[in-house]
Amino acid sequence: MELLLKNLKTAIFDVLEHMYFLLPDTEEIHESLSAEEDNFCAISIGIKGDPTYVLTFVFDKRLAETMTVDILGISESEITNEMLQKCLKETANIIAGKFLLSFVGQQSRNITLPHNRKADVFGKYELIESNKLKLSFNGYCVNSYIDTVKI
Repeated sequence: MELLLKNLKTAIFDVLEHMYFLLPDTEEIHESLSAEEDNFCAISIGIKGDPTYVLTFVFDKRLAETMTVDILGISESEITNEMLQKCLKETANIIAGKFLLSFVGQQSRNITLPHNRKADVFGKYELIESNKLKLSFNGYCVNSYIDTVKI
């Protein structure tokens, strides 16, 4: 699992640096985001294969807004929830695509469409294992989860 977390971290760093010009913080931010909080934006995407994975990215809403402004070239006052969700879904799609490249040489794998709710990625599934990666950019948390699942 350590290799998977390392590869996911590399994919996240690459996408956030090249798409949004964000660099990871050098000091650990102790804030943590969860699905129960109001000030977060979560997006989940699946990776089909054996084993099957669900990746979930939980962004601090302020960071998500900054990313949306940067990618769309709009002012903060113009952001709609739909724009924010589309930006994060595209970001998750690109991160998952880069992460998928770390499986080169293994069996055929595909990514699913991104969803706002983890439960919508595969429908019913059995959780086998869950691992968390806590990162921060510009002082804002990005928590990432790799859930190994059986569908």
